[in-house]
Formats: sequence, C-alpha cells, structure tokens
Amino acid sequence: SAHISPDDPDARGGTILLVEDERALREIVAEILSSQGYTVTGVADGDAALAAFAPGAFDIVLLDLTMPGLSGREVLERILQRDPDQDVVVTSGYSNEGAANDVLALGARAFLAKPFGASDVLRCFDKLLRRRDPSR
Repeated sequence: SAHISPDDPDARGGTILLVEDERALREIVAEILSSQGYTVTGVADGDAALAAFAPGAFDIVLLDLTMPGLSGREVLERILQRDPDQDVVVTSGYSNEGAANDVLALGARAFLAKPFGASDVLRCFDKLLRRRDPSR
C-alpha cells in the first residue's frame, strides 16, 4: 500500500475499521483508502469487527448494514456502547430512508447508500475528520 509521508499536504491519514462481507468490495475500498493515506483494517463480519474494535483504535468505522451473522445494526449498537464518541459510517445496498434514519437515530454519523463511489467515501471521511480536528 502506498505510504504518504506525514508532511505531504495531500496525506489524509486516519485509521479505518472496514466491515464488509463482500470480499471484492472490501478489497477495493481498502485499496482506495490506503492509496489516500488511510490505515485500513478490513474484516468480513460483525464478530470480527467487535473483536478488532477498541475505543480510540479507529478514527472511523465503515460498517455494512447487511451481513451474515450479527447485523450491522447490532454491531453499531455494541460499538457505541463501548465508545459513544466513535465515528461510524453505515453503508447499505438497501437505500431506503427508513434504514438510514434508523441508524442515524442510533448514533451513526453518516449513511452511504451502495453503490457508492470513491469520492463519496472520501468526502464523507474528510468531513468527519475535519470536524474532529479543524486544522485538517
């Protein structure tokens, strides 16, 4: 993965926990984020996400709503129980407003309907990270 030095003005930086059961999509998103200077930990399901998660370990959790096993909604609830300040962005192929409003009400910071483009994710992440650190 391309490493961008910290003094590169284009370096985004930030750590991402990517929770996506579709392997091809997980690899593509991880590659895009890595190329932008993010450090990405990719996992395939909710159990792996909760095992990898620790408060303060990730700037953003990118969480797929529909996965086998634990639902994304359940993972979202458990992550926010462990760290109410965690930035979680939820993705779903079922872009009904009900699902979006539901996860936002639970505390997700943003909802991205699939299929989303690289620019959608990057814009969303930039906005969240700037809110945390206005100097970005």
